[in-house]
Amino acid sequence: MGELPIETELSQVFIAIDVNRLSDKEEVLENIHRTAMDLKESAPMTEGGEVRYPGEGLLKVREENTRLGIPVEEAINLVVMEQETPSIYEVESGDTLSEIAIKVNIPMDVIVEMNDSLESI
Repeated sequence: MGELPIETELSQVFIAIDVNRLSDKEEVLENIHRTAMDLKESAPMTEGGEVRYPGEGLLKVREENTRLGIPVEEAINLVVMEQETPSIYEVESGDTLSEIAIKVNIPMDVIVEMNDSLESI
């Protein structure tokens, strides 16, 4: 990052894109997945540290706050509930491996390893 001991005047930009409206949806989803995995494999800034993407720890924080009795705004709770990773995902007609990986937040190669009976259709 910068050279100052404490970073200041930094900003983030979040852009929401409906990939269902893109003609190359599958390619875009695969690129998103590869980018996220590349980020996670980056070297952390501090030894023993962790590289995380925005929102990655949200579910863990919500669960801890609930356990400790810290109120969680209901609107936030509803959004997080929608993003939770299901323990079982039922494949629907038209699903692709990269779409499923993004939906369940599990890398494609791990999904393949977990489902050794997968075959090309």
